[in-house]
Amino acid sequence: GSMVKWLQSLHPWSLVAPLRDFALSHPVGAGLTVAFLQVVVGAALKAAETAGEATEQATEVFNVARAAEKKMLEADLAASLEQARDAKRFEDDLKPALAKQQTQAAQTGEETKRLISEAGEKLGKDDQGAVQAARQAAVNLLSSQGTWTRAAAEDALSGSDEDMKAWIKQDRVDAEHQDDREKTVFFSRIGTPRTAAAAEDALAKGPEAVQEFLTKGAFETQKEEYRFQILKVVNEAGKAVKDAATKALDDGSTEALHSFLTEGYTKAQAEDDRFQVLRQLEQGGPMMKAAAQVALEGTDTMRRVFVERAQYRAAQADQDAAAHTAAIQAQISVAAKATSQAYENAETAFEAAARAQGKADDAKKYAAQAQAKAKEAQGHANRAQEFADQADKSAASAAASAKTAKAAAAKAQVASRQANYSATQATASAQQAVASAAGAQASASRAKAAAIEAGKDAAAARVAASQAKQIAQNKREAEQRAAAEAARKRAEEAAKQKQRPEDDAKNDKAELPGSKGGDGGSSSGGCPPGKQTWCDWAGYMSETSTWTGWAAAAANLIPAPGVAQGVSAVAGGISLLSGVGSSIFTGVAYGFGSDEFWTSALGTTVGFVGGKFKSAVSKGAGLVKSAGTKAKEVFGDAAGSIYSGVTGLFG
Repeated sequence: GSMVKWLQSLHPWSLVAPLRDFALSHPVGAGLTVAFLQVVVGAALKAAETAGEATEQATEVFNVARAAEKKMLEADLAASLEQARDAKRFEDDLKPALAKQQTQAAQTGEETKRLISEAGEKLGKDDQGAVQAARQAAVNLLSSQGTWTRAAAEDALSGSDEDMKAWIKQDRVDAEHQDDREKTVFFSRIGTPRTAAAAEDALAKGPEAVQEFLTKGAFETQKEEYRFQILKVVNEAGKAVKDAATKALDDGSTEALHSFLTEGYTKAQAEDDRFQVLRQLEQGGPMMKAAAQVALEGTDTMRRVFVERAQYRAAQADQDAAAHTAAIQAQISVAAKATSQAYENAETAFEAAARAQGKADDAKKYAAQAQAKAKEAQGHANRAQEFADQADKSAASAAASAKTAKAAAAKAQVASRQANYSATQATASAQQAVASAAGAQASASRAKAAAIEAGKDAAAARVAASQAKQIAQNKREAEQRAAAEAARKRAEEAAKQKQRPEDDAKNDKAELPGSKGGDGGSSSGGCPPGKQTWCDWAGYMSETSTWTGWAAAAANLIPAPGVAQGVSAVAGGISLLSGVGSSIFTGVAYGFGSDEFWTSALGTTVGFVGGKFKSAVSKGAGLVKSAGTKAKEVFGDAAGSIYSGVTGLFG
């Protein structure tokens, strides 16, 4: 018994072969050998069974995990496809809505021109009819993107018939000229040195030169920049983009180059993107195929994001999954190898026992089975090494995809910097324009009030107001010329130093209206006591309306490929809403109470009864005020959504 316990304490596998040889050469010790080998055989079988069970469990867990992952991917894909279809439906619904809005805006513009012309023709013949037509035109202009135009319309609507006549004769024209000048200053800040120089020259010459600059001159000065942008795009473009770009470059005209950047590129890029997505759908792994399906079901923007970034993230996910799977399979193969070795040891023990008992045929059979298990174990070892190599290769590919995705994100960030720079400049320009227009209006109001207090009649008061406003406008015109000169010098120095907006990390983000906590230029004086919040809101909304108009103009003057159309469409919608909002907040601040304002602004609006609408607004004023903070957040999000949008649909 003690001998058996001692034998059990030894490593059985190391003694099997020696004891087998001992039994063959010392038959007298065969009984002891058989006793030991019975212990060894039992241990060998137990070890083999345990190893086999562990391997089976590992394989089962592996298969269950893979099946679960497949089900999760299927569920995620189904949800993502539905979201993509929703996005596509929304885009399909939005396009005609935007087109309708643009059509309505164009119709309103034409109607406004007709009303202004009608009012001008009736002046001196039918003053009442002239005033009525002028009021209708002024109401339409409350949604104008021009800061000075909106302010002049608001002022005329809140005044008398004589104020409305003055508006139709001269105030409206002066306001339009001021808005053109403000936009010219803005263009000088975002364009090339030639653009800034042309803007400076136009501002020095007068209204006709400014109009010529805005409609043609500014674009001509950007011609070489358009060519530069197209050549940069072509380097990494697909077939459709290259064909369209080559056609524009061969034409060489400013119109052709500009048209490609604002319209042609987007259409051609959509065609190339679809081709790339379809290729990945055929060649990619599970995650790549899923992402490609989502992109195909979604919008053009989703396909652009897929090509730019999402495909690399999908590739990384597939390669990470492949590395994980291969690593687990390598471990299972190692376990299978151990199982085969355990059975090999058991067969060797059986062989030894058979030889100890003189059963040569059985021993030969067990020896062959042991050899087969040894070969099987070697096969598992080879597979384990293969899976380990696959895991290493997939891990390296995943790391490379992650690096590519990071580089793609950085490239997209750089591409957005020009648009961000233009947006920031639009904010600064809008703030200055709103402050100047508000200041001029406040100066006129103070002068008018002072004249009335001094006992002068209404006509004299209007003259005093007009003179005060003219002084403010003259001051602003001098500031505009100085601003354009400064912009030219900055542009020339930047060109000399070879500095471009897309090379400056400061342009990774855009400063949007309200982002600096300003008041939109409304604190320039003249706000009634206790109404500062409403004045601030009027200024903010006015600033937002002007900003969006200029953001769209910037996207047209300096189109970033694939961005211009989206910016113009979204900005237009925000501007329409915030322009009207500015007038409403102005009414709260300075008093809807003037019957002249309500009669002028709402009495001519189709579908509204002035008295009832006035009552409704009065009752709702408290609600609007209490919701002010939230509303301002909404407008901030709406503007910001222009430059943020393009950065991460697939995360």
